[in-house]
Amino acid sequence: MIETMREIWEQIVLYNQNSIMLSLFAIAFLYLMLFDSEFRKRLGWPMLFMLFLVLNPILYAKVWIVITHTIGWRLFWLFDEVFIIAYALTVIFGRIQNRAIRFGMLVVFLCMIVYFGDYTYSKERFDKADNFYKIPQECNDITDYLLAIEDPCCAVYPMPYYIYARQYSNHLKLLYGRDISGYTTQIWDGNIVKVYKELKKGKPDGELITRLCREHNVRFIVVKKKKKYKCLIEYGFIPIKEFENYFVYADERRQGD
Repeated sequence: MIETMREIWEQIVLYNQNSIMLSLFAIAFLYLMLFDSEFRKRLGWPMLFMLFLVLNPILYAKVWIVITHTIGWRLFWLFDEVFIIAYALTVIFGRIQNRAIRFGMLVVFLCMIVYFGDYTYSKERFDKADNFYKIPQECNDITDYLLAIEDPCCAVYPMPYYIYARQYSNHLKLLYGRDISGYTTQIWDGNIVKVYKELKKGKPDGELITRLCREHNVRFIVVKKKKKYKCLIEYGFIPIKEFENYFVYADERRQGD
């Protein structure tokens, strides 16, 4: 149980990225529970009950992880930290009659957020949008290229593009998406998993990859340029287009389709 509690705490810290928001949320929630009866009645007690359910080590190990797989941290979305902090500040400022003091406290709080906060795009998970779709432009370019040849078509995309491609066009069918690693749901077709694992290997089995792709009507395989995939050429998938970071291989048996 101690190990589970430690894991829960690590998930909380990771979710908050070691930011000051967790401390501000705890202070704001405690203040509202002690000094705001309306909050306590409408939100406070229900949130405490939810905290008990989500952070309960027994339920976390036996229920939440089983249901959510590796994304148990999404349960923390139930607790809107920013809303609670903003609500607490609104209550506090509303009770201060002196405008100068109220303005001064607001300035101090904003300076604290700026000082302890991080620039949004400094994190690994956040990049400035390349386009209206908020999807890497190269992914869109590859998809446009494939659909110009065959629309609709079936393809294999590498990580991270298999996350984005279907958001750009539903005319593109992917052999697998983000579910391939069990991130959301489990893929039960073992052959699809084999393709994914083989393409990740240093020396992939070209015969296995191409045979299974043909069985699933895959015409295109998109791979990163930094790896060598001569094994695909040996079994009939030839490079037809080079992009900045990726190669597109196509099944030469279907070039006339």
